[in-house]
Amino acid sequence: ILRKLALLGPTSFSAHQAIISVLGQGSNLLAHIDEIERMLDKENDQGGGFKHTITELYGYGGRVFHKAYTATTMSINIESPALTLMGNATPDLFKTIGGDIVTSGLLQRLCIFRSDKPIEYRPMVRTSDERELQRDSEIELLEKGRQLLGGKSDEPEALELTNGAVDTLESWYEEHFKKNIIKESDKNIQAIWVRAREKAYKYAMLFHVAKGCVGPVDHDAAAWGVAMAMRSARTAVDVVHNDLTTSGFQENCQLILEVIKKHGPITIKGLLSRSRKVDGLRPQDRESALQHLEKAERIKKINEGRAVKYVFREA
Repeated sequence: ILRKLALLGPTSFSAHQAIISVLGQGSNLLAHIDEIERMLDKENDQGGGFKHTITELYGYGGRVFHKAYTATTMSINIESPALTLMGNATPDLFKTIGGDIVTSGLLQRLCIFRSDKPIEYRPMVRTSDERELQRDSEIELLEKGRQLLGGKSDEPEALELTNGAVDTLESWYEEHFKKNIIKESDKNIQAIWVRAREKAYKYAMLFHVAKGCVGPVDHDAAAWGVAMAMRSARTAVDVVHNDLTTSGFQENCQLILEVIKKHGPITIKGLLSRSRKVDGLRPQDRESALQHLEKAERIKKINEGRAVKYVFREA
């Protein structure tokens, strides 16, 4: 349906620079990527570039994104880039793309929908009546889409919120802040909860527009936005606690933490010489673990002369 409405962009990108190139042609990009974990694969050199680019573009609404390349003639300016990537993935998604999805901030910016339901049998559409019913349903959706887009320009429109909508969002966030944010000791988990506020506003606006409503965003849309933001945050927290801990990332963090605790202050070279297991880690995995430990305030980076060393910090 989205493709028939000419709303979908490319179905794949050969390199992360291609995303910026497409955005440079019109500022807005909506794309669906099949098996998106292939694009973000930690073993793929481009995977890190894709993750960095997506994270970098996230906060540029209302601002100009400027990207300069090596050649002086190669630079690009994008006003208010709006990137929306949809993708389906296998259950091994987070094992594939690696633990740096947390330390880089990308996980906090994703909206994850996962289902624990068993696979259901779906019969093929066989009879003419069934095919006609399916076609009528698609036509109806297309018509709704055209009505929703009718008269709309490519320029973004400002949406106002009613006082009731703002009260709903802010009273929820105040309660959420006291209940989840200030009591959370893990800085990465805390960042997920903090992002829920911004997401609640965005979901409320999406709900409002999707219903074809006119005028300011109301209480009902705000309430839906809150519910979606909490669902998204809880799923992300569950990913950190369950999916990433089985990916080896947490094991790497614990391994490095123990060496620093026992031998710190210690340099990277010292880490490698003190532990064969740490020496056996890939440089990017070791760096991701060090960044995570530093952000979680379990270790601290200090300068001793020209040497950079790591010291252990009590939890």
